[in-house]
Amino acid sequence: MAASDAEHVAPVYITASSLPAAEEKQYSVNELCSAAEKTAGFRSMEGAQRIGGLWRLYPTNIDARVAVLTKGIVLRGVCITPRDKNPFIVTDDRGNERETPATKLTIGNVPMSFSNMEIMNAVQSLGVKIRSSLIEERDRDPSGKLTRWKTGRRFLYMEVPAKPLPKTLRIGICTASLYHKEQRVPTCSNCLSKGHHASACEAPTKCKQCFADHHKAG
Repeated sequence: MAASDAEHVAPVYITASSLPAAEEKQYSVNELCSAAEKTAGFRSMEGAQRIGGLWRLYPTNIDARVAVLTKGIVLRGVCITPRDKNPFIVTDDRGNERETPATKLTIGNVPMSFSNMEIMNAVQSLGVKIRSSLIEERDRDPSGKLTRWKTGRRFLYMEVPAKPLPKTLRIGICTASLYHKEQRVPTCSNCLSKGHHASACEAPTKCKQCFADHHKAG
């Protein structure tokens, strides 16, 4: 089968939170595709990719897709059944389908001795919808490659909250730091004020050089 033929076969989906805990080694494209091909046969997978808290596996043909959906795949001794449809797709009031956006939440300032379960429970108390298991961050060498040493920070993927999370969270005796990109306060490029974007700005244009209204720099 030509590689282009695989484009007409819909992917199957595995939520990162449904995978066995990855304390020692994070999952890779190689591991997921190899496991899927043990079920569906040699060269039955085109590839895989993780976007946020969701893995997409791309079968090369319909028979391979049916095989992994009906038989499942074995990962680290656990049988996982992929999903036929993207579980994060929602339908808006007009009947249009879209994928609910996800964001990465990094948790810091917590000793490595604290269990992932304790941290996860504290994050869930904020009312967020978590999409993945807790992942321990590893340091990178000067070339950018991951090392085997942990930094102490942990992260997960969650649905973008309705309002930014607090920047700190009490976990046991520690005050953990929380960071996701939506916590950053935007700066308007039109009026130079914080808290909104230029697309929603109704104020007059402000010059970046003299800070006077109604004209731009230069």
